[in-house]
Amino acid sequence: MSGTGGRLDYFSISAVRLTLRLLEPAVLPPFLGATLRGAFGYAFKGCVCTRRAVVCAECLVRASCPYRYVFESPLPDGAAMMRLYPNVPHPFVIEPPLGQPARLAVGADIEFSLVLIGRGTDYLPYFVLAFQELGKAGIGARRAKFALIRVVDKSPAGAEALLFDSSHNRLATAQRFVPDMSKPLGTNGTVTVVLDTPARLKSEGHYVSDLPFHVLVRNLLRRLSALSSFHCGHELQADFGGLIRKAEQVSTKRTEIRWEEFERYSTRQKQRMRMGGVAGVVEYAGDVGDLTPYLRLGEWVHVGKATSFGFGRYRIL
Repeated sequence: MSGTGGRLDYFSISAVRLTLRLLEPAVLPPFLGATLRGAFGYAFKGCVCTRRAVVCAECLVRASCPYRYVFESPLPDGAAMMRLYPNVPHPFVIEPPLGQPARLAVGADIEFSLVLIGRGTDYLPYFVLAFQELGKAGIGARRAKFALIRVVDKSPAGAEALLFDSSHNRLATAQRFVPDMSKPLGTNGTVTVVLDTPARLKSEGHYVSDLPFHVLVRNLLRRLSALSSFHCGHELQADFGGLIRKAEQVSTKRTEIRWEEFERYSTRQKQRMRMGGVAGVVEYAGDVGDLTPYLRLGEWVHVGKATSFGFGRYRIL
């Protein structure tokens, strides 16, 4: 990579698709990501935690605990990066189905994708186990029970491979791959970004309601840098200042951005909460060549906050 860019060929991920089959009628919220993430996190902890009466920060096995790594994602001792933050980005992204009907009958399938980042791939068996256990407890307003019937590898290398099916209860290893970051962006000096789910992006300490290109790039570089360091074992080497200056020269040509909010129940805080972000379409004009790898990688790992709920999913046309 030339100019202001840096290497990203170490940034491996795995992508899988899970299929849940309802055993009872279900009533589901408009945005299923929050429901999946919240209930699944609770089930995950139940599968692996050996000392539920002890808070994570005081547990003797916290350094090797799968739940703590996946869901608490604590800042390692002595880490210079993100020293002002208590946690680092989680090593996974949930991609919920879009346009899922609110009411589903017995036998209906719910399909969603899971992206595991760096070391996160090692924990796929725990994810599968947690969703199996969650099926016994149920999801949605009626706590509808379900069965995890299939996990498929979504690696772009070839045909989708079956990793797990409920009839055999065996799990194969998901393939790790480095996403293709070389595909050029846009045409005739323009780039169109489609935000399929709300993106919670901050600028100068506040969530944005519009999306200048440099705000998108700043948030993306911050996320990729943290994921690289804490989950992929490499510090992202790039001229961040130079990349941001290039992004500041890209203008907004057309915007159809809106603020979207969803309500979710926080098991940890014992209350209903609203989460929102910007969604829609933005067309930019300018030279984005040096930013291509980062923007392409972001299509896989999302951008902004609450990505583990499915927020910040975007496509570049």
